Amino acid sequence: MIDFKNKDEQATNLVMLGSLVVFLIAGAAMVFTPKPILPDARIQKRKVARLKNSTLALKKKGLTARADLASLTWAGSPDDLGPQVLKVVNTLIISHHLKLVGFHSDKPADLPNLTLIPYIFSVDGSYTNALGFVKDLEKPGTKLAVNLLQISNADQSDDKVTASIGITAYQLPKVPDPAPDSSASGAKPSTESTGTSAKPEPTGAKGAKKHA
Repeated sequence: MIDFKNKDEQATNLVMLGSLVVFLIAGAAMVFTPKPILPDARIQKRKVARLKNSTLALKKKGLTARADLASLTWAGSPDDLGPQVLKVVNTLIISHHLKLVGFHSDKPADLPNLTLIPYIFSVDGSYTNALGFVKDLEKPGTKLAVNLLQISNADQSDDKVTASIGITAYQLPKVPDPAPDSSASGAKPSTESTGTSAKPEPTGAKGAKKHA
């Protein structure tokens, strides 16, 4: 028990009282201070799983979008595209009993993310067959879009017509190849002579020593 009446033990009593107050404050702090909430391992695992699933879903959407674009666009360069387009057109012309009169390409148009290659050609045949040909030409499988159709009939006595048709093929821009890394190619730095000696000149201190 702390005796405050005894003056000889007053200093000791004060120290003991201070220590007691400190212990009480520390105990109260431990009782009333909220404990830190540690993340639950199961919650973290669920978050990681959701992130992985989201990444896989985005990757799958990207692959699907690429496949859709590939089904609507043409590969290769614009210069090599003419024979492929002509083959598709000629196959439909034969199936619809028409005659190809002329076929030529126009200047490609470069858009920010797409290249348009236009073609113009003419066919001769019946009016019904010409309309059926144009209808089949616009189907998604041909990867061609009809943007011009002019039909003329020189002889009113029959249904023979000449149809001038404009179509467009679409190409995605070619992704440029990455530039080669010179540091990884193992190339050694050039050692060509620059007209100066590669051997260092003697310093002024050495020259002064020689004259001394």
